[in-house]
Amino acid sequence: MSLGPALAVRAPTPRLAALPPVTVLDAAVLATLAYHDFLDLPLTAVEVWRYLLAPKEHRTLFAENHPPALHDVEASLRALVANGVLHAEHGFFVLAGRRALIAGWPEKHARSQQKWRRLRRIVFWLQVTPFLRGVAGTGSLAFDNAKPTSDLDVFIIAAPNRVWTVRFFLTVLLDAFRLRRRPQGVTRDRVCLNHYLAADALSFPYRSLYTALEYARMVPLLGEEACWAFRAANRPWMQDFLLHVFPDAVRHRKAVRTSPLLQILPGIAEWLLAGRIGDVLERQLARLQRSRIERSETTKEPRGRVVATDTRAEFHPQSREAPILAAFNARMEALGLGALFGDQADSGLTL
Repeated sequence: MSLGPALAVRAPTPRLAALPPVTVLDAAVLATLAYHDFLDLPLTAVEVWRYLLAPKEHRTLFAENHPPALHDVEASLRALVANGVLHAEHGFFVLAGRRALIAGWPEKHARSQQKWRRLRRIVFWLQVTPFLRGVAGTGSLAFDNAKPTSDLDVFIIAAPNRVWTVRFFLTVLLDAFRLRRRPQGVTRDRVCLNHYLAADALSFPYRSLYTALEYARMVPLLGEEACWAFRAANRPWMQDFLLHVFPDAVRHRKAVRTSPLLQILPGIAEWLLAGRIGDVLERQLARLQRSRIERSETTKEPRGRVVATDTRAEFHPQSREAPILAAFNARMEALGLGALFGDQADSGLTL
């Protein structure tokens, strides 16, 4: 999974070295744009408000524990632009000196929409998978930040005690049509099956600013109820990092239509594999797949995470999380905002 165009992360922008006095809200707005700057992303006012970073001890910093409203964020953006801290153009905001991000956004957005259309077509046919309960788009695509070579990251929710059965069927199905990304193979427009959860174990233990934004931006494509249940289960800790974590219990415009015809086959398979027969199959598939994962060299990659348990399978052997958070921490210190936003730890990566 990749959230941006390169693993290397830039140093703080020189023009922001001297920051005029700002309010806590101004600092949150600036920190939000600074984080997304490492992903080469401009933001609209609505996006700044929606993904507004939470200062430390934020529950005591805002009156009556009410996070800022959209009009408050818009006023803060105007003030920061007037002070020369931010640049605004065509409805987008970036750090001063980063105007090129706005110029490059239309091409990046158009490319991402092409990839979304491809992923939605693929996910439509994944409805034939037994015990599949939810599919969401994540990674660079969820940020509308895809490169030409980007893969299509997906987050999978399986029925209880069927994580490895679902992984087996999805792998076979996508491999049959050469649609799955392989560790050393073609990445462009291939589906990356990098995260599975059981529907009865939705709480995510690896918590950081990076993962909070990842799951705040996830886009439900299939089984929206299960995807929103994941958001609800993790909202309490996500709100330690983000001021707004919306319920979003509505149909997403990118969700694929369900097909009663396609769901006949998995319905029959689930009936046949219910109870003891399905449990035995799950144990055997788990044993075979986990044994192969443990033998893989990518499992031992530093600064990543590979997890394989009865309720979770996560494959992020190489993650941008650590370098992004390290660079973000350095920038916050350089801007004098370290006390509010600095010292962001990673979510527990392999050292």
